[in-house]
Amino acid sequence: NTADLKRRIFEVGADIGFTFDGDADRVFLIDDRGRFVSGTVTTAMLARYILQNHPGEMVLYNAICGRIVPQTIEKYGGKSKRIRVGYSYIKNAMKETNAIFCGEHSGHYFYREYFNSESGVLSALMVLSLLSAEEKKLSELVDELDIYPASGEINFIVSDIPSVVSQIKNGFSNAQSIDELDGISVWYQDYWFNVRASKTEPLLRLNVEADSTEILDTKTQAPSLLQYQKTAETICLEAGKILLEFRGKAQILRSKKDFGDIVTEADEASENYIISRLKKSFPDHAFLSEESGQKAGESEYRWIIDPLDGTKEFAKGVPLFAINIALEFKHELVLGITYYPVMDELFSSAKGLGANLNGVSIHVSDIDSLEKSIVYAHPPKGSEPSENFDRLWDKLKAISKLAYRLKTGSSEQFYCPWIALGAYEAYWLSVDYPSWWDMASLILIVQEAGGRVTTGNGNHVSEGNFKEDGILATNGKIHDQLLTLIQKGS
Repeated sequence: NTADLKRRIFEVGADIGFTFDGDADRVFLIDDRGRFVSGTVTTAMLARYILQNHPGEMVLYNAICGRIVPQTIEKYGGKSKRIRVGYSYIKNAMKETNAIFCGEHSGHYFYREYFNSESGVLSALMVLSLLSAEEKKLSELVDELDIYPASGEINFIVSDIPSVVSQIKNGFSNAQSIDELDGISVWYQDYWFNVRASKTEPLLRLNVEADSTEILDTKTQAPSLLQYQKTAETICLEAGKILLEFRGKAQILRSKKDFGDIVTEADEASENYIISRLKKSFPDHAFLSEESGQKAGESEYRWIIDPLDGTKEFAKGVPLFAINIALEFKHELVLGITYYPVMDELFSSAKGLGANLNGVSIHVSDIDSLEKSIVYAHPPKGSEPSENFDRLWDKLKAISKLAYRLKTGSSEQFYCPWIALGAYEAYWLSVDYPSWWDMASLILIVQEAGGRVTTGNGNHVSEGNFKEDGILATNGKIHDQLLTLIQKGS
């Protein structure tokens, strides 16, 4: 028990604590300050000590060990080789390369002089020997080597491992390098991670290392998002089947604001299904849904759900209706999914991972002039105050004179994804018709496809400000041109 060991270290003023597994082939260290020492740092420490006495030798390390290991090996004149996790792979590699030492993140340490085998007891003696030689406290040695924040192993229960692994490869295709030595390792300038499948359980194991704790906090989220994204996509598709079953026969249950703002049996059936599935998968997450409102949770994640966007169209048999599901983390959008059941088109996006349509990456258009752009705009209602009504129409006229084509329409759930697809260049929502569940997923889809979304005043869009200032979604290249026209005369 490491807690008992740490307590004992402080009680007696020990320089080090050792903890072994049942057969003592693994060992982990606790330093004099009560800190757990990772297998990566221990591997680097032992490699340095061995190379000081045996320069030029080959040292192996497994695919999960951090960057400090090869850096230390090279600094102290050794040759390094990264190998797969696992006893048999290491034994074979030790023999093939005549390596003097191999370290694993899991606390196994192999020695050529010990018949290429691992020993926790021998490793403990080696650590004591190096402490004596260095004449430093273990905590001082750890501080020298423990320079890259790491996540440790994070496990995810995954039913379709090959599909998720494929998503990871596609989602991180812009990485500096990707290798499949053991699972998938993805490398960027300031962080890297490895994802590999468990050999005995339906688990994916994630390890992340970064240049700073801030980067680590951000990047540990990204692979998790792939799991959330896959789950939400599946739920969207199933909820779409529910809507199609109700199509043409759903009863209107009630009206909300006006005659066009209605709730049908399909809305409630879809919402009940979506929320129940999400709660089962993520019981501590919070929810905001059109029909049920806000539901608190213990997590900093919050799902934003519109179970049937375009209820009026749905009730009248028009096929332009959708399901919107978004996810926020600490009030920032990190997932956006919109599904059109009739067309069977699933737009999906995850922060930093791009956007896709039915699994194929999409991107906004490259048109950079308003004169070549197709712009859609949400026209003002006749119920608008006359001064505001005239002002908004004047802005639309100004856009119309410069744009290749200006079209008006009120279905943001239809136009925004097609900006992400490159079919249109912009959509301007000038009035306060939608709610956050109408827009959240669409905003991220456009952004992750390379577009730009702001308020009509050019500010970052949030749940609290878009109703007042409206929303402008564009391919990014004509955004400032449109903002100038929109803001003129405000």
